[in-house]
Amino acid sequence: MNPLPCPRCGYPAPEAECAYCARVSEASLVGPRSGARAELAAGAQALVRGLYFLGSTRGTKRWLVPPFLVTTTIFALVSFGLFELVDGWITALRTQGEAELAFEPRWFADALQTVIQSAAMWWIVSLGGYALAFVVAFLVALWTFSIVYEALCGPFLDVVHARLERRWFGADPRATWDAARGEGGFKTLVLRNLATVWTSVKASLFAAVVLVLAFPLQLVPFVGGALFAIAAGFATAVSLLDIPFSRREWSLRQRLAFVGEHATAVIAFGTTAGLVFLVPFLGPLVCVPAASVGGAWLVCRLDKKRLRSLDRSRAAN
Repeated sequence: MNPLPCPRCGYPAPEAECAYCARVSEASLVGPRSGARAELAAGAQALVRGLYFLGSTRGTKRWLVPPFLVTTTIFALVSFGLFELVDGWITALRTQGEAELAFEPRWFADALQTVIQSAAMWWIVSLGGYALAFVVAFLVALWTFSIVYEALCGPFLDVVHARLERRWFGADPRATWDAARGEGGFKTLVLRNLATVWTSVKASLFAAVVLVLAFPLQLVPFVGGALFAIAAGFATAVSLLDIPFSRREWSLRQRLAFVGEHATAVIAFGTTAGLVFLVPFLGPLVCVPAASVGGAWLVCRLDKKRLRSLDRSRAAN
């Protein structure tokens, strides 16, 4: 049987009174946590809350630097290769275009060659090619920061979550839980980090699958790129909920039950993140850590009483 989750923090609480969040000091985690209006409001503000907590909590930003640097390097290399490829295409197009003009009547070939060789024409061709490369680079940024960045961030975001929960509840509930179970030390730390890496990889794979399925959206005229960006942000935000789920060691059944019960909040959370992803380059960069912290806040903010009754019904059976 899975541990009964506390209705507020989500960590094991066999009794109704939780030992981990009894000293909650974060006002936004106190108050009504059920009802369609409360859930919609919680989901819509979760990303902003995450950005606020990330910016106002000491000792959190530096943990995001290593995955940011690695992801940015990968993105820069891919983008540089992309622009080099476009430049090669433009040069090849001009060379081949001049070579293939040996046809009659000669006056037409001469006129066409004059147009092709004109500076204005090649400015138009070059700008068009680089504009296309910029659009593709934006799509590459969506893929990179929603999949690679998310996969690399897992262990670092786990530390960030610990610091934030210490701020909210006075102590890190998972560390207290580990101590109560007699766990800790270097071995536990290594195993925990490996589990977090695996959780992060699974979340990024989920985001990758959603992006593959959403790829045809780019064929929609005018709004295809925006729809794809929203899908990328939505998938990234929802998959990042797996980090707070894993910190609480919820089973798959518990996770699905939580998402199903609070679908309104989860959809609002994912849609907000998707809109942030529309901001070129900066949106995905900001969204991953903010959505991770916002997801942790959302898990604590929403009610989890049904998960307790779910496990009790299993025990009765």
